[in-house]
Amino acid sequence: MEGQKLLDFLQFGYTMDYQNNDYQIDFAGVDKKLYKDLSYDEVESLAYNKFIGAIEKNFNTNSKHIVPLSGGLDSRAILAALMEFTEVNNINTYTFGTPKTLDYEIGKNIANRIGTIHYNYPLTEYNYNLKELMDISKRVDNQTVLFHHPPIKDIKENFQDGIIWSGFFGDPLVGSRFQQKKTSYHESLEMFIKNNTYQNKINLLPNKYDRNAIKIDFDEHIEVTPYEKIDYLNRQLKFIAPHVLMKGFNYRTPFLDRDLFNFFLSIDNKYRLNQTLYVDMLLNRFPKLFSFPTKNSLGLPIKTSQSRVFLRKLSIRFKNSLNKVMPVFLNSNINYANFKYGFRERKDLKTLAIEQINDLKNRDIITWTDPLEPLNLHLKNKDDYSKALILLISLEIHLKTLENQ
Repeated sequence: MEGQKLLDFLQFGYTMDYQNNDYQIDFAGVDKKLYKDLSYDEVESLAYNKFIGAIEKNFNTNSKHIVPLSGGLDSRAILAALMEFTEVNNINTYTFGTPKTLDYEIGKNIANRIGTIHYNYPLTEYNYNLKELMDISKRVDNQTVLFHHPPIKDIKENFQDGIIWSGFFGDPLVGSRFQQKKTSYHESLEMFIKNNTYQNKINLLPNKYDRNAIKIDFDEHIEVTPYEKIDYLNRQLKFIAPHVLMKGFNYRTPFLDRDLFNFFLSIDNKYRLNQTLYVDMLLNRFPKLFSFPTKNSLGLPIKTSQSRVFLRKLSIRFKNSLNKVMPVFLNSNINYANFKYGFRERKDLKTLAIEQINDLKNRDIITWTDPLEPLNLHLKNKDDYSKALILLISLEIHLKTLENQ
């Protein structure tokens, strides 16, 4: 990895010249005229039928079905739809991450209440090691930052022979990237770069870094907003897809179903604003599963009073403020492991950081700054440089993996 690829990785946590040969996005079937005369109820009914159809096309009665459950909407939506085709005790689910965080606990509690065959993988007990990280590097095409994954050894052991149903592309398709304010391509590009820079704690880029050299894929199709097109063709295909759809497993991706994809991008954008139609469909069609808390609602059910949501926000702000003085409360929004403390206190993570970043420094490919600086600052508890460490460690492991291929 060198030149612009290296600079892309240091900024975004993935490279922009990557071509995803397994998953593509085609806007040719999007037509804003198709559903403009339908009532809201008719559009909602169509949304449900398209979604169920996307599941049915990929469902095989004789297969082992696995759903990685998080605290969000998409994996739960897939679980709810699968329950239309098979008994719940025929479905395997798993959660991974840090116990007592929203993603970990909500997914686990949903599985326990519904009765799936469930597996928990607490990353607090997982040993991050170079051998397995190099295996993951191959599985993600040496393309994305590492450390954002379940224990691959356990996933292979339990689910290698089954179908893993992924919620990939769910929330961006139904409107999470849609912005009501109209923006030009250049405004959208600036917003995309700002939103997708992996870390801002320390500058790892050269002073004369040319942002115009970034290779952004774009499609001129007029029916999709510029920001969404940039996000879909770059972040989703080049970062999210390699990361959540690692090579070596059998995936189903219902949100990429052609009919469902075209439908959600063809409906009036007012239905996609704040994912309005999607949320209504889930509440109407799967009321039991979506009566439980979600991460999207700060750990509260979707239909929660604004006053209760406001109190939850105040509670979170209070805990965050107190944690700045003294780390008393666990951050419930941690998606994977607590790398801020992990790189300081966990032997596996600290050893990886020291060894890999020293090896990276010895390569002398980052000549404009010292790769050891964020490591030393982090270990001295000067600030939280954990994302910078993830970038640098991932880079070195990718380079080692490429050398061994």
